[in-house]
Amino acid sequence: MSKSKETSNSRLLEIGEDISKARYRGRGKDKYYLCDAAYTNTRGFMAPYRNTRYWLADYHRRRATTKEEKFNHAHAQLRNVIERSYGVLKQRFPILKQMAPFPFLVQRDIVIACFAVHNFIRKYDAHDELFMASGENIDQGQGEEGDGQHVHDMEWGSQANEYMSNLRDQIANQFASPSLLRSDCRRRRTTSNRHTQGCNRFPGMVGLSIGEKHFIQGGISQDLRTDGRKRLTYRPISVETGVIAQANGSARVKMGKTEVIASVKAELGRPSSSAPDKGKVSIYIDCSPTAAPQYEGRGGEELSMELSSALRQCLLGGKSGAGAGINLSSLAIVDGKVCWDLYIDGLVINIDGNILDALGAAIKAALSNTGIPKVNVASTAPSDEQPEVDVSDEEFLQFDTTAVPVIVTLTKVGRHYIVDATSEEESQMSSAVSVSVNREGLICGLTKRGGAGLDPSVVLDMISVGKHVSEELMNKLDSEIAAAEAAMEEES
Repeated sequence: MSKSKETSNSRLLEIGEDISKARYRGRGKDKYYLCDAAYTNTRGFMAPYRNTRYWLADYHRRRATTKEEKFNHAHAQLRNVIERSYGVLKQRFPILKQMAPFPFLVQRDIVIACFAVHNFIRKYDAHDELFMASGENIDQGQGEEGDGQHVHDMEWGSQANEYMSNLRDQIANQFASPSLLRSDCRRRRTTSNRHTQGCNRFPGMVGLSIGEKHFIQGGISQDLRTDGRKRLTYRPISVETGVIAQANGSARVKMGKTEVIASVKAELGRPSSSAPDKGKVSIYIDCSPTAAPQYEGRGGEELSMELSSALRQCLLGGKSGAGAGINLSSLAIVDGKVCWDLYIDGLVINIDGNILDALGAAIKAALSNTGIPKVNVASTAPSDEQPEVDVSDEEFLQFDTTAVPVIVTLTKVGRHYIVDATSEEESQMSSAVSVSVNREGLICGLTKRGGAGLDPSVVLDMISVGKHVSEELMNKLDSEIAAAEAAMEEES
């Protein structure tokens, strides 16, 4: 906001002091306007914390950590949306920039008519050029704060200032308290369970306006998503292997802004009595508290358990092991006595949707990077005793990932389904089906989430689409893994 505009607004507030004392009847009780730090934080006007980072660009390289920074970041994001909305209005209706000298009631009706037309276009035209441009030109820079003259000198009463400061602190405390966030998540889930699973732990909690929801849903229905992709197109994928030196294999995968790391550790163990000719694989996922605020504490534990269970179902075929994508027989050394135990650990670093597919890709890349030490078994040991084994420190066998599948999640939004959904798109889903498919096109596992039921014919169609998309994803992932391995060899 420019200084001249800020000063003008300050003058308007000074003129309207008597109206403010009447609690701005047009604004409504217990509601308030968002303003920057040049304004007084008093009843009806919510200002950010002073001497604390505020502008969106300030949070690019370092996340908000304190409750004051989290509040200021959310405050700036919301103000940015409001200012962009008014910017679109003024671009569409230049008369709003400089109103003609009509009678006051006529001016009022013009403003109302402009807002009505604006809202109609927002609701029914997802590809409006002004809306698209405003979405791309999000204000990330630091604006100019005015000097706030006339505002700081306005005495609206200490009680009004104290009231607003307490309200601001209450909101900031909610950003800082995971328990309060989880309580709000449970409340939202209770009110929305009739239609969807509500505050599902896979996608992040994304607060969208009604207009933004219509914009997302309308774009998907017309096969043009908010980021320009088609319904069955993935975001850019990047792979980096060998990121953890202590592991037998590791990889970092990014799908858009979603970022995960997977590592593989091989240890000698004893086969289970139910499968004496097979090795064992364990999958554990951890969610970093920095991935999203709602995943601090117990929220992260619940997400970790859900992701671990879904990956076991997709990669290991669940408890039965039927259709397992990892060949456990290749991990056996001496039937019934010695085998390899693979411990696959995943870490979710950042979440922007489609976390299961990203973890599946990271695990496949980590397994491709895994070297299993060569084992020599002494042939002189009696059959009823544990044989002696010699594990080589120099010779390694490359783990065969030919049968390891990729995971494709089809997210249903309205009547259509999409792949590689962002967090905003996932917040609008009714249900999602994740299917793991290997290179031969065979289904290795299947999971579903979301409260809405699916007709069997729809599930079969989603599986068919998933198999088709998996071929493209497999080729892309193989290409990225090969490039990452080649880059690692050059560095070494």
